[in-house]
Amino acid sequence: MKIAKESYIQTEDHRRRSSLALISLRDYSHIRNLSEPEKAYIAGIIDGEGYISMHYKNFSKSRVKDLKLVLIIVNTNKDLINYIKSKLINGSAILRRNKIPHRKDSWRFVTSQIVAKEIIKAVYPYLIIKRKQADLALSFMENRFKGVEEQMEYKKKFLILNRRGKEV
Repeated sequence: MKIAKESYIQTEDHRRRSSLALISLRDYSHIRNLSEPEKAYIAGIIDGEGYISMHYKNFSKSRVKDLKLVLIIVNTNKDLINYIKSKLINGSAILRRNKIPHRKDSWRFVTSQIVAKEIIKAVYPYLIIKRKQADLALSFMENRFKGVEEQMEYKKKFLILNRRGKEV
């Protein structure tokens, strides 16, 4: 009986933590309430080290591909990524080991869809280089349920904006 009671307590504790996590993940006031210097600093990091685009999200049951908005910040300095994560909370810090021996490993802050939208809205006035991608991202989030053809048009526009090399 004692084992069953302990596992029940663990389950209740897990449920309590899960519900608290869901509440905090759905509340974006910490992003909206960043100070203006913090918003400007994060916008500068996004301008220099960030990537705003769309990635495929696969649904294994229906085998339908859907597109989702992503915001990724990449840097070799773990402290910078930890700072971003501490300020924005909703997102993941991921280590990417570099296979080329003379190159450093990199850290990525990755967040998608609703959180990316909230971050972009918060730092939008301070974006310079990624302003066009931010406009496109916000437009996509407003129109994302219109259909596959419209989503593919957004994907094409992001590919053009994020293309490497000389600007056309």
